[in-house]
Amino acid sequence: MTKRHKRSGNSPLGARVLDALADLRMGGGRRAAIAVALYIIICALYLYGSFGGSAYRAGDIVESDIVSPRTMEYVDSEATETARRAAAEGVEPVYSLAPGFRSGIEGIFQRLLETLRSRGSAEDFARLEKELYNFGLSGESVRALLSMDVEKAVQLWVAVSTALNRLSEMDNVGSGDILSIAEEAGRLARQDDLDRSISSIAQDIVSVAVKSNLETDSEATERLRREAAQAAPPVARTIRKNEVIVRRGDPISAKHLDIMKMAGVGSGGDSWNRLAGKALLIALSLLIIGAFVKTFHPRVYRDEKKLLIFATLLALAAAWSALIIRVPSFSGYLIGVAAGTATILMCVMLSRLMTLAAMPVFLAMTALALDMAAEHLLVAIASALAAYFYSVRTHDKDNLMKAGAAVSVVSMACILIITFIKFSSASDAAINIFIFGGLNGMLSFVFAAGLMPAYEKVFNVTTPHRLLELSNPEEPLLKRLLIEAPGTYHHSILVGNLAETAAEAVGADALLVRIACYYHDIGKLKRPYFFIENRMDGLSQLTDVAPTLGALVISSHVKDGVEMARENRLPEEVIELISEHHGTCLISFFYQQARARVASGECEDVGENRFRYPGPRPSRIEGAIIMLADSCEAAVRSLKAPTPKAIESIVDNIVAARLREGQFEQCDVTLKQIDSIRNSLLKTLAGVYHSRMEYPDLEEFKEREAAPRKNGAG
Repeated sequence: MTKRHKRSGNSPLGARVLDALADLRMGGGRRAAIAVALYIIICALYLYGSFGGSAYRAGDIVESDIVSPRTMEYVDSEATETARRAAAEGVEPVYSLAPGFRSGIEGIFQRLLETLRSRGSAEDFARLEKELYNFGLSGESVRALLSMDVEKAVQLWVAVSTALNRLSEMDNVGSGDILSIAEEAGRLARQDDLDRSISSIAQDIVSVAVKSNLETDSEATERLRREAAQAAPPVARTIRKNEVIVRRGDPISAKHLDIMKMAGVGSGGDSWNRLAGKALLIALSLLIIGAFVKTFHPRVYRDEKKLLIFATLLALAAAWSALIIRVPSFSGYLIGVAAGTATILMCVMLSRLMTLAAMPVFLAMTALALDMAAEHLLVAIASALAAYFYSVRTHDKDNLMKAGAAVSVVSMACILIITFIKFSSASDAAINIFIFGGLNGMLSFVFAAGLMPAYEKVFNVTTPHRLLELSNPEEPLLKRLLIEAPGTYHHSILVGNLAETAAEAVGADALLVRIACYYHDIGKLKRPYFFIENRMDGLSQLTDVAPTLGALVISSHVKDGVEMARENRLPEEVIELISEHHGTCLISFFYQQARARVASGECEDVGENRFRYPGPRPSRIEGAIIMLADSCEAAVRSLKAPTPKAIESIVDNIVAARLREGQFEQCDVTLKQIDSIRNSLLKTLAGVYHSRMEYPDLEEFKEREAAPRKNGAG
């Protein structure tokens, strides 16, 4: 129920200008400085190496020497390709024997044996000689065959046939195989006591028979050449620091571009139009995020500390994203670390819905500015959603660990799907899925758990983990409250339960409300005996003092509580709720006393402001909940007979009085939410202060039971 100040006589445009000027006077300049600093940091991270004009291309002439900034070893792609090509060319062709290659040589031997046995005519020998020449045998071998006897011819055929049997069992035949088998045929011939000339004939016959029946096996040859090329090791070169890569005036080759890319010089630049486009993309993305924060999360926008936290988280995410792109051993899939860590910390320390809107815009801008692949952006957004799902569970002490595990599982699932789509190799898929996917969640958890305490210390930020620590009864202030002001402690616990239930009903921060209620009355530790709930006799020491002094003592517990909270370094949001839990309400008991004394003439009239709490009024819905829960619990506790109707009447009166006094005008709470808070308080108070059956006194019961027996005996 916020107030809207109207400026009469101003046009809508003029009102916007005046609002903008007022915003600058009230800290808008510092917010603008944070936004500009964030923009410069992200531009420097994402556009590093791109400044200086156009990128070099093959064939460009360099205007100055390009030197290596460091000593490094690199793979010479041209030399490696040449070595692999040479290895492939060194593989000899692979052949396969034509089907039925034995039939021709068997027919020749058959005719040779028939001619030798029958001692045919000169014409028969002439035809056989011509056939042997046509087969491809040398003249020496032909003459030796025609002059040998039948027995040696048979032995020669056995040796040749054995060699051919071996050849027929082989799938592929190389020149080395032919030579070795021909030598085997000669060896077999020598074992049969053939002379040296006859063994050479066996070798000649086998060689000719095979060569005339060979067919090139192109598929097997190509496979062997590919294997030889892959087996060739890459050619490594070393370039030393300050060694010239390209000299001034020389053209740039593809090899130079590879070296420059690995060295991180020259070739990494963008053209000026691409550079300007990326800079505008970053500016537009930050403007979209800033407009969303200002419109839908004004508390974050107005709080410079929270705005600085938001900016530093985006800067850290940008730094990690730039790092994984520029380190060759890293994978773009590791952008999930930036997405998961930033999402966890923003949800815990800032706003959940703001995180849900800002992170996709930031990740899309990062992917475009760093030229990342679409699959990397998919993994980043999925990781952010998984981290968000578990980070919003503020009451779960293990939410950080669960968020990290969820990021790992979701990242691995996304990378697995991408692997199926892209048909990656098994080894690359395993590395991407189990190494990079698992690291996304592990590093998100480690970074978030490590950075959160640092943010808590530096910015004194309120996190669910810090609030859960403050709920421990062993905390110094709560322990003192229990020992020194037990009534106030019990009241604070009850108010915490009432307010937490009401906060859950309207979607407010229930954990913050409960913890703030535990500490909202710690100022009473300064003078606990002045507050009636801490006295066993039920009598107040302020009964006989002047009403103005009594009101001052009562109202001072708010200021004292704020001071004690600051001394004990309670979170700022808890301190703010402590200062607002009474707003500017009237201290009616002492005000009525003062009015009675004025009416009786005992004193002069005093102003109402002297009997009001100093404020401020609640600035957020959590403060309104605590104010109503505190007032209603105290009022219902004072009832002698807290029936449901009496509880409802007193709650309605308190809610109406707070609305009438305008206590909620400075916080964004609607009448519908106030009605939900009222219903929740009624339900909880009715459960706490329900009527109970009165138990009779045991001694009185025994006396009443014994009396009739005595009368009867008399």
